[in-house]
Amino acid sequence: MAKSIPPLPNLEFDKKQAKALLKALRAGDESAFTRFRTHHPRIQDTSLSDLPHTRITLADAQLVIAREYGVSSWSAYLREVRTMMTEISLFDKAIDAVIHGNAATLKTLLTDHPELATARSLNGKGKATLLHYVAANGVEDHLQQTPPNAVEIAEILFTAGADPNATADIYGGGAGSTPLVGLVSSVHPHEAGVQTDLVRVFVRHGAKPNGILGDGRPLATALETWYPLAFKTLVDSGATLDNLVFAASAGRNDLVETMLSAETLTPYTNALGEVIYDNETIRQIAFVKACLCGQLATVQLLQAHGVPLNGRIKHSRTGLHEAAYGGELDVVRWLVDNGADVGIRDSQFNSLPVHWANAAGRRDVYDYLLPRSPLTLADCAEFGLIERVKAILDADPAMVNGDNHNGAPLFEAIGGGHMEIVRVLLDSSADTTLTNSRGMTALELATRRGHERIAELIRKHNLEAQ
Repeated sequence: MAKSIPPLPNLEFDKKQAKALLKALRAGDESAFTRFRTHHPRIQDTSLSDLPHTRITLADAQLVIAREYGVSSWSAYLREVRTMMTEISLFDKAIDAVIHGNAATLKTLLTDHPELATARSLNGKGKATLLHYVAANGVEDHLQQTPPNAVEIAEILFTAGADPNATADIYGGGAGSTPLVGLVSSVHPHEAGVQTDLVRVFVRHGAKPNGILGDGRPLATALETWYPLAFKTLVDSGATLDNLVFAASAGRNDLVETMLSAETLTPYTNALGEVIYDNETIRQIAFVKACLCGQLATVQLLQAHGVPLNGRIKHSRTGLHEAAYGGELDVVRWLVDNGADVGIRDSQFNSLPVHWANAAGRRDVYDYLLPRSPLTLADCAEFGLIERVKAILDADPAMVNGDNHNGAPLFEAIGGGHMEIVRVLLDSSADTTLTNSRGMTALELATRRGHERIAELIRKHNLEAQ
C-alpha cells in the first residue's frame, strides 16, 4: 500500500532519502534491495547477487521514493509536491484574510482561485474549510480569531460557493464538526458580538439548524456550551423543537405539557452525539437548560411535574449553576426562594453557583448569591473579600493552607491578583512550597500570570523564611 504524501512535504528530505537509499543498496542492504524490487520495474527480476553488475543511479532511487508515495515518476512527484505547496500557500493567505477581516484580499483570492471556497487545510488542524476558520473553533489555537466584519467575510465565502454543512476532522468528525456546530460553541464570535448574526447568515445560506443528521446537534451544542442566545437564534431560524430539552429551553410550555403527558419522552441527543433515553435524565436536563435560558414559567412547570430543584446533570451542575451563569436573576431568586441549595459545587470546576455568576460577569446575580453562599477561605481569597479572609484566619489560623492543605487560598488570591490578601496569607504562614494542580508553586503562578509585585512579595517572604 502506497504512503500518503505528508501534509507538509519536504523535497530536500526526500532527495536526501533517495541518496541514502542508493548508498544502502550499493552496500548490499537487504531492506533497501527489497524496496527497489517492490517499486522499480527494472529491478523486479534482479537478485541481490546480480546488483554489482546492474547499473543503479540516483534517478532509480528517486523513482523508488516516488512510487512509494503512489506516484508514477520522480518528476510527477515533484509536480504534485509543488502543487501542494502552492495550495498550502494560497490557503494560508485565505485564512489570514478570513481571521483578520481583509475582505478585499479574500475576494481577490477567491476570484483568482475559486477552488479555495471549498478547499481544506493541508497543513493545519482537522482538514478544515475556510468556514471553519470563520467559526473559530477546532482549528489551530492561534488562528481562532474573529474580526468585527466576520459576517461580511462569511457572505463572501458563501457567494463563492462555500459549503455550510462541510464536516472536518475536528471534534470527532461527522455531525459534530460542521461550521455551524463550531460557531454556536465558540467564544471568539461570541466575544466579538457577532455569533448570533453569523448563525443567521449560516442558516440563510443552507446550514441546517437541526444538524446534518437532523438530531439537533447545533441546538444541543449551544445549550451545553452555555450560549443561550445562539440557541434562541437557531430556533428563530427554523430549528425544530422535537424533544423536551429544546422545548423547555425555548419556553414552549404548550409543547412541554404535551411531551410530559407522554409515557415515554423522545430521546435527546447531546452535544457529543450520545443518545439519552432515560426519562428522568431528560427531564432534569430540560429543567437545567430552561434555567440557563431564563424560562421561569417553564422552570416552574417542570418543578410542578416533579423535577427536583437540586437535581444534577453532567458534572453535577444544577439549575442554579446555569441560571447564575446565564445571568437570569429572576430564575435565581425563584430557585433560592423555593429551596435550591446555594452550597452545591459542580464536579468540573468545584464551584458554587456564585462562582458561575462571577465567571460570567453577572454582577447582579453575584451580589445576590454572595451573602447567601457558604464560602471557604479559598473562595473569599478568590473574590477579594479581605475582611472575610481575616475573620476566617482569626477564628482558625490552621485554615491558611485550605481544607486539604493544598495551598488553595494562596493560589486563588494570586489568580485574582489580590495582593493584600496574598500578604495576609503569607503573614499567616501560608506554605509557598505547595504546588497547585498544574504543579506550579505560588511564585511560579504569580510569575506566569504577570503579577510581578505579588511575585516579588513572595520572593521576599521566601528569603525571610530561610
